[in-house]
Parts: sequence; C-alpha cells; structure tokens
Amino acid sequence: ERVAADARSRVRSVVGERSSVFVQLRAVADDAASIRQRIAEAVAMEAMHAHNITLRRDAGGYHADLHLELPGRMTLGDAHAVADRVEGRILREVLEVGRVDIHLELHDEEPEPADPLDASARAAIEARVADLAAGVVGSGRVHDVLLRRTPAGLYLSCHCFFPAGTPLALAHAQTDRLELELRTSLPELIRVAVHAEPEGAHD
Repeated sequence: ERVAADARSRVRSVVGERSSVFVQLRAVADDAASIRQRIAEAVAMEAMHAHNITLRRDAGGYHADLHLELPGRMTLGDAHAVADRVEGRILREVLEVGRVDIHLELHDEEPEPADPLDASARAAIEARVADLAAGVVGSGRVHDVLLRRTPAGLYLSCHCFFPAGTPLALAHAQTDRLELELRTSLPELIRVAVHAEPEGAHD
C-alpha cells in the first residue's frame, strides 16, 4: 500500500493533484529468492502461514515438507482442502519441487490460559530438568526455567548456555536432544522449548 500511495503521489505531482489515479499491484516472482523463500511466498499467496519448511533433494528433484498453521475450530475436511490448495500452489509456483508433504498444525489466535505450579511441584520438576540437562549438555548450563500448567498439559521453556564459538548446527542438535529427553522423561510436558544462547550473553 505504501508503494501504491507513493506511485499515486508521484503521478499527481506531474498531472495535477486533482487527478484520479488508480494503481494496481501485481506480484512477480523474485528470481533471487531461495527455494525455501519461494515456498513460503507460495503459501502466503493462499493467505496462509507455514513454518518448519524443510527441503530434501534426490535424483528426482526437491521434496518439501512444512507445518501449515490452521485454526483448531476448522474441521479436518476443510483443513485438508486448504492443505491441498497450498500444495497445488507450491507445485505450480516452485517448479523444482516435485513433492510436498504438509503437517496440519494448530494455530489459534486466542492465547490459552497458563497457571504457575505450586512450589513443591515446581521444585521437583526443576530438579529433574537439571539432572537431565546435566547428562545432555553439562551441569549448570540450563537456567531461566519457566513452567506453566495449561489445559493441554505442562509447558516448559528454558535457556541453555553454550560457548560462543559453538557451531550453530551443534547447538541446535544439543537443544533438540535435550527437548527429546525432557519429553521422554516427563510425559506430562505437552510442549518444551529450549533456547540456546552464548555464554556471557547476560553478563
């Protein structure tokens, strides 16, 4: 809209302020965009949003999978129809991609209620988290633990220190492993988020 307003203003400066100017915007492909970016743009063309877009390549070309965010009030039939539409758009817009797999992900705009745990329950879970983290990333690296009870189960988030020179791929693998250990050992956790940060980030 800012581009259109600027175009109207420039035209009126030439032909007169009282002129009626109509500007039509048309999307064009960005040739410099990566395949992943073009997939995200194709999803956006259907007025949808996706995350966790991943790509694999074999002899037959590219295979994409992604998480498509949809409201929980939608029926499975309607959600599947949206996913089919998004898949078709990706295949038309990103010709390098030969297959698209879509995971239907719940995404509601209304926040769910979250309540703090009582002191004894919190202390017991925090102690368990510290023990599990020590075995995966080392003692004392996990801090800023947040625990909340939601209608679906317990939510846990925490921060994990790594040396600043740690390759991002390694830090990501370690936090993924810690998340898996936490979910396996504490089945009451419905969602776990471990945030990697460099040592000294808050000094």
